[in-house]
Amino acid sequence: MRLRIACVKHIMLALLAVALLLGAVEVGLRVHHSCTIQSTADHLDFTQLSAPSWKTHHFLKPLKSTVRRNPDTHLPVSIRTNSLGLRGQSVRIPKPSETYRIVYLGDDTVFASEVEEDETFCQLIQKKLHQAQGRKVEVINAGVPNYCPLLSYLQFKHYLSSLQPDLLVLHFDLSDIADDHYYRRHAQMGSQGLPYLCTHPSFQVRPKEQNPSLEQRFLLLQLFKRQLGLLPADENRANDQNTLETPTGQYAWTRETRPDWEVYIVQALSPLSHLQKLAHQMSCPFVVTLSPVPWQISEKGMPDPVARQKLGIAPNRIYEPEIALEPIRQYLNSQSIPYCDVTKRFQTEKRPENLYLNTTPQLSRRGHQIFAEIVGDYLARTILSEQAPSLLYSDYNSRP
Repeated sequence: MRLRIACVKHIMLALLAVALLLGAVEVGLRVHHSCTIQSTADHLDFTQLSAPSWKTHHFLKPLKSTVRRNPDTHLPVSIRTNSLGLRGQSVRIPKPSETYRIVYLGDDTVFASEVEEDETFCQLIQKKLHQAQGRKVEVINAGVPNYCPLLSYLQFKHYLSSLQPDLLVLHFDLSDIADDHYYRRHAQMGSQGLPYLCTHPSFQVRPKEQNPSLEQRFLLLQLFKRQLGLLPADENRANDQNTLETPTGQYAWTRETRPDWEVYIVQALSPLSHLQKLAHQMSCPFVVTLSPVPWQISEKGMPDPVARQKLGIAPNRIYEPEIALEPIRQYLNSQSIPYCDVTKRFQTEKRPENLYLNTTPQLSRRGHQIFAEIVGDYLARTILSEQAPSLLYSDYNSRP
């Protein structure tokens, strides 16, 4: 009798241990899944500055100040927003008649949380053009972390057109393909793909799912099925590390063996033509700027091996920039959108890896200086020159 009781006890303890182990694995999978979604989609770490939006998914809170740490040096970087929720000092509305105003749209590259306000290329371009033109030139930093052309279009349409810019500039970042893929699912589109708004999911009413299957309830069961090849092909692809849904996949299109993302690339670029039309209605020139990612100009670009691994980039390797940049140039040329591509100038630097940080694909202080030098010269000799009206839609794209 005692032997039977002991046997049952051991069996119960074994079952309990298995249950606890499976529970721990399920919790781990859910934490990993949550972190993956957070890092690829809504990966804002600007909780003190950002807030969800009905029209642009998220925006920067106005009149806020905070301090961030430079990812490489860990030195403090002061960040402030004005009454419009833009980085920098207050902006006068209506625009003073003697001021030439440039609104610079974009994402983290433009916002530039890694450097002080006066070290951003927006401020450096402003200083350069002011000295060269002999008149007041104002460059407004309208960059918002994790934005893409879709959100920048909505931002300008709904909130920034009152700035009355004399020139509208947007920086297209190579991470915009993945960002657009995520935000587009929350966007409402009109005819011809014209975006109306992009509502943050926290504002959206989600229908309750009735009677979810065991597979939908437990990630562990999904893992077992995936390992056995029992999931449908599309679900397997969604969890592949070379897709837009994962951190390691967001830059997959910059590699030699890139996936066929032509549809996603065109979708991410399409808001540029809408911005061009919007600017044209305001009699305002529109220009796009392009820059490579660090591993496209040097095998030592962003050398931190952990940082490279997180983005699916092989260590100590350089990737041909034309693979990703040429489709963008082709689209801009097809739409007669002027652009300034800083890639060739970046490649001529003695140590091009110094143009970027070591742990993230963002510009260093040196990178902002060179970027401002290139773009400032480009704008001075084209858009702001006396010949600009006749050159606006000519083939004068930057070839440093």
